[in-house]
Amino acid sequence: MVHIFLEHSECINPLFNSAQIVHISCMTLLEFIRSSDFTFATFAQEVGETENIVKKWAYRQRQPSLPRAVKIEIATGGAVTAKELLLAPIEAE
Repeated sequence: MVHIFLEHSECINPLFNSAQIVHISCMTLLEFIRSSDFTFATFAQEVGETENIVKKWAYRQRQPSLPRAVKIEIATGGAVTAKELLLAPIEAE
């Protein structure tokens, strides 16, 4: 039996042994930037975008396109997934 514990949105890691319990952690872009050596400006340079648009993505005021979300996932080494960037968090009812 496999138990997958998810944080934030549904992060999926296809590489796990079915006999193990897996804890998968995803970060938001804002969490990633705050916990790394990046600033908004340096991360913007890394992905070839403006500082202003990176701030809007980080604060969830705008949503990146799929190609940009993939660039962000690559630039963060998978810590921030394209899925996390593109899917709105589930609101509590």
